[in-house]
Amino acid sequence: MGVDEEIFVVDLKKGAVSTGKYEGTPDAAFTFTDDDFLAIASGKLNPQMAFIRGKLKIKGSISAAQKFTPDIFPKPSKL
Repeated sequence: MGVDEEIFVVDLKKGAVSTGKYEGTPDAAFTFTDDDFLAIASGKLNPQMAFIRGKLKIKGSISAAQKFTPDIFPKPSKL
């Protein structure tokens, strides 16, 4: 674990997000920096390109990981 590392669980089946370790075995686990997560979530970085460039690491099912796309995140509101 990194110094400021925080674990978030995104359960796509339940549509829920929580903090802390996942109880059980996840279908897929992702590791990336805060900046890379924000870039993916905002659509500025394609998850596949992040994986190819080594910015996104995946452990578990690649087919489950492919469901992790920027369109699962709500669009940012315009202020």
